[in-house]
Amino acid sequence: MTSFWGLSTAPKTTSFQSALNRPIFRKKFICEVGKEKKKRRERKREEGEGREIWLGGRLPDDHRLPSVASTGHRTRWSERYWGGGAELVAPGDGDRCWCQRAGGVLGRNNTAKDIFILAGQSNMAGRGGVNHGKWDGNIPPECKPKRSILRFTANLDWEVAREPLHVDIDIGKVCGVGPGMAFANEIIRSHRSRTGIIGLVPCAVGGTSINKWGKGSRLYDQLVKRANEALKDGGGTIRAILWFQGESDTVNKDDAETYKGKMVMLIEDLRLDLNLPSLPFIQVVLASGEGTITNIEMVRKAQMGIKMKNVKCVDAKGLPLNADNLHLTTMSEVKLGLKLAYAFLLSFSHFH
Repeated sequence: MTSFWGLSTAPKTTSFQSALNRPIFRKKFICEVGKEKKKRRERKREEGEGREIWLGGRLPDDHRLPSVASTGHRTRWSERYWGGGAELVAPGDGDRCWCQRAGGVLGRNNTAKDIFILAGQSNMAGRGGVNHGKWDGNIPPECKPKRSILRFTANLDWEVAREPLHVDIDIGKVCGVGPGMAFANEIIRSHRSRTGIIGLVPCAVGGTSINKWGKGSRLYDQLVKRANEALKDGGGTIRAILWFQGESDTVNKDDAETYKGKMVMLIEDLRLDLNLPSLPFIQVVLASGEGTITNIEMVRKAQMGIKMKNVKCVDAKGLPLNADNLHLTTMSEVKLGLKLAYAFLLSFSHFH
């Protein structure tokens, strides 16, 4: 007698099919196969992109899903975001076929989302894993894509978020891992999201001083436009702005000395133009800078000295840096993302 999965089976001369006819053996075999199928489905849902389609309604014209004719059914469709792909449900018999959407672009998704704006310069855009002008492609578990985390693209469409988040925003530069995905994954993991779906709106651009973010500037106008576009068609609520900037303002003493006043004005202007007078604003206190240690400390002091309603600070000092002594490493970006998530959950998760 031999043993398979711990069960006693027929002698070696007995075929596998004969063994499978034994009720206990068959039950164990089916159970194991079922587990494998379940794991494959979960992997598809975690890594896939798209929508779930079900009967009753009409698919909007701007969504280029596979032709209904290819499924062998003629009907009308309605939709909602799902993430694992496009699941076409046949009328009556319940047969289904799997259709993966190219690129995962969801278009004008009007599902309610908790929206977070990511703004600032390179350490928010993400330089984790970038060395000698190349990104190593390493994505930590905390930054893996999830069907419930979306990204607002440069083309003003929603798609399943994945690193690098700022790839089409901080153009002309090599982007890597930033704090955004670790932040979003932790918010989802905490089950404190009001909608169960996180919408990230990347706006950070490397090498930008606070002067380039002032009201009326290109970056300011772009941030406001992207924020408003993300809200269209009932697409959700802006929960907070996550801000990491100031390294470029450590080069000149005058910029470091005037940083606090400019930052306060920026927060006030953004709240006014977004029509959100109490919008939470979480800023990262510098871990490094392009200028002298004296100027870096001056900007850090200015950041921590801002005492405004619903403005919180997360200190990045001490997080390991890349070889350039300016940008955070991949794991530092992950730790920063978790810090930002904890700051939001402790101070603003109740916030409407």
